[in-house]
Amino acid sequence: METELRKKITAKILAKIPSYLNPVDFLYDVLDISKESIYRRIKGEISFTLEDLIKISSRLFISMDEIVYTSLNNAPGQQPIVFQSQSDKLFNPQQTFLDFLSTYIHNLDKTSKAKKLEVMVAANRLMILTAVHYDHLFKFYYYRWIHQTQLKPLDFSLSDTVLSDSLLTQQKKLKAYKRSGTHTYILDIYFLKNTIREILYYYNRQLISDSEILLLQNDLYKFIDVMEYLIKQGDQIEGYTSYIYLSNTQIDSSGLYSKYDDKEAISLWISYGLNIGSTNVRMCKTYLSWFNSLKKYSTLISGCNEMLQIKFINQQRDYIKNITNKDYSYE
Repeated sequence: METELRKKITAKILAKIPSYLNPVDFLYDVLDISKESIYRRIKGEISFTLEDLIKISSRLFISMDEIVYTSLNNAPGQQPIVFQSQSDKLFNPQQTFLDFLSTYIHNLDKTSKAKKLEVMVAANRLMILTAVHYDHLFKFYYYRWIHQTQLKPLDFSLSDTVLSDSLLTQQKKLKAYKRSGTHTYILDIYFLKNTIREILYYYNRQLISDSEILLLQNDLYKFIDVMEYLIKQGDQIEGYTSYIYLSNTQIDSSGLYSKYDDKEAISLWISYGLNIGSTNVRMCKTYLSWFNSLKKYSTLISGCNEMLQIKFINQQRDYIKNITNKDYSYE
């Protein structure tokens, strides 16, 4: 293998290893070879074998295509469309959820170093990356993820759920993250109602207690208070620029697009703890085009349109207020 190609493949592998891991220790654990051999591979003195690449791609949940094709400088239209997912670990939902948070922290660390950062989010419900700031909502999201991905007794309740120290550590890191760059959010007008409907499903099954529903209700109030502040403040907030839109059409699925310097990435949410992502140029452009199209059918409410602001915020507070005595199932 040519030295230049070795270096490109090595650079791609190192870029995919989470920043909180030591690359040499990670490769030592994955490849089960001497550290001397690892250093020689990193320096480009010898090539990663096919077996090495298979092991690495499996552990990092990336395709070998992403390592090899993107290292060959193919034209974007000739590269395969690659997605990353952790779906093969669904049978270990605790670890999948933890890996999801760890991956997002890694991405935040990576994008925060960019000179120019643009983030776009389309949401049809309150997203996990927002829920991390509210302890009881965060626990509910993890509880719902466990319920949907693991066989549990029918009476498995929210109170039975235990957040590991590792999960709490990752939550703390996400709480401490400071936003930067430009953030644009397009919200389904029923995004909070959709979240409340999911909470009520478990409450009506008596899997969430009366005291727990009040704690969740309080967290939702805190969230709306913060959202009201952001909307009234306008675009410039604490070092980053924020634009909030309300969609006049239904948003079928939540997703995120980011552009940091000359790189792009998308994440498409399947569920709270599972998303698929891609850095494929064509997919990123396609999602960006859809996002901009969606924005045409949306109304900006941050820093303007006070009547719509008041109507929207009051409606959300009514949803929260009536959380235990209103049925949203058929609305």
